[in-house]
Amino acid sequence: MNGSIQKNLRERLRCKRSSRFFITFLSLFCLIPTGFTQSPTPGPLDDLHPFLEMVRDDLNIPGIAVVVVGPETNMQIYTSGYCETDGSVPIDAHTRFHLASLTKTFNATLAAALVDEGLLSWDTRVKDVIPEFELSDPMASEHATLRDLLCHRVGIGRNSLPSFNRWESPEWWLPRLVHLPFESSFRDNTQYSGVMVTVSGIMLARTAKSDWESLLNNRLLEPLNMQGSTLGLPRNA
Repeated sequence: MNGSIQKNLRERLRCKRSSRFFITFLSLFCLIPTGFTQSPTPGPLDDLHPFLEMVRDDLNIPGIAVVVVGPETNMQIYTSGYCETDGSVPIDAHTRFHLASLTKTFNATLAAALVDEGLLSWDTRVKDVIPEFELSDPMASEHATLRDLLCHRVGIGRNSLPSFNRWESPEWWLPRLVHLPFESSFRDNTQYSGVMVTVSGIMLARTAKSDWESLLNNRLLEPLNMQGSTLGLPRNA
């Protein structure tokens, strides 16, 4: 990795560090899949470990793990640092990480599966599935769709969130949505909203006549043999 690329990435990391924001839909912990080698063979990525050390230092975090996948190399995992700041447990291929907002990609994949099966459409109104769905804007309440929720265009933004990483049931939000202020008009701008993605998860669960956790396990984690991924803290944590 040449110096100019490292310098560019470092500057981007510094910019992102000041604006990082993590919001979980449901806490999903992920284990790096088996089949990865932890000691990479010599190649064009030989200096990745020093770069990871630089990133770790810039972000002031105890450790990170990176999976490298390429057309001419086996999948490999590069790790740097430790699970805790005391440096007692090094990160390896079996370390679980909190996926935070990456959980949204799992949720969107579930949505696509249900849409593909004809159980609902991207333009199914929220109220058709969740009759009690109510926002402070009557227009949004009446016309918001699954597509609107997943595209973050309802108008409820991240700054409307009174707290995050709540452990209550996702439906805890439903009677409280009407009190959240809008940060833009309905479908006028993109306003990143973890709460609206939570509502989309409720839509999926009700459509499938299931709870979201079981839906995720049955439709994604088990078929993909993701045995190291869990909802909430791992059982052996």
